[in-house]
Amino acid sequence: MPVPHTERTFYGTEVYEEIRNASPRFSTYSAGRLSIRVVDNKDEFNFRGSVRIRKDSALMVSINAFAGIEAARILFTMDSVKIIDRLNNAYFIGNYDNARRFYPFLPDYPLVQSLFTGSPLTFFERTGYTFSDRNVYSFDEGRMTLLIEDFPGRQMDYWYNDNERYRILLDPGFRTDKIEYSGGDNVYGSIDFISYGAHGDDILPEEVDFYFISHNLPFTASIRIGRIETGREISFPFSVPERYRSLN
Repeated sequence: MPVPHTERTFYGTEVYEEIRNASPRFSTYSAGRLSIRVVDNKDEFNFRGSVRIRKDSALMVSINAFAGIEAARILFTMDSVKIIDRLNNAYFIGNYDNARRFYPFLPDYPLVQSLFTGSPLTFFERTGYTFSDRNVYSFDEGRMTLLIEDFPGRQMDYWYNDNERYRILLDPGFRTDKIEYSGGDNVYGSIDFISYGAHGDDILPEEVDFYFISHNLPFTASIRIGRIETGREISFPFSVPERYRSLN
């Protein structure tokens, strides 16, 4: 009889292979329905939206505010981000560090993609994280904990440059159960993967909750994901109206 995952230990390379095997296989992804509830300090907002992904390449989120009218469009790639802010008649095109001068909670591509894949694989590969057989892992109360500090050998920045620390908790299927972050400027955040569902050949997140706090200002969000399709032809239209001002 096979030994259940929760009753055995794993060497680092075994954990990496399990994560890789559990990672979704799709090349393209679209979710036609996002329900987003945001609480920023004491204000609450509800949005609808959609998302398109070309795996490990590009991800576009469209957010609607009132009567289906688009409020914002964000196009993430590995090294840059484009934002149309229709509420303020503004746009941004540039790198993530500069974008966070205007949008402090903006995450990088690998973390955004993981929200919709439930896999930390791209996250690990882009940070240069190494799974060593000197490290042995096991499940405790249904979770396996992976700890990353200061990103040795990382290839790109994540939010802030100093004192970064991540805890990634995996479920017995080696999908992401929770991500916790702490960093400079009194920043703390957590992302909880509440539920998954079967879509084509993949198991993908359907409910994700966020909590972030920076300079004692809290930000929470709940995302519900529906009308998920994989493998279809997609595009990433991004056109800035001439009257919009640049934030660069």
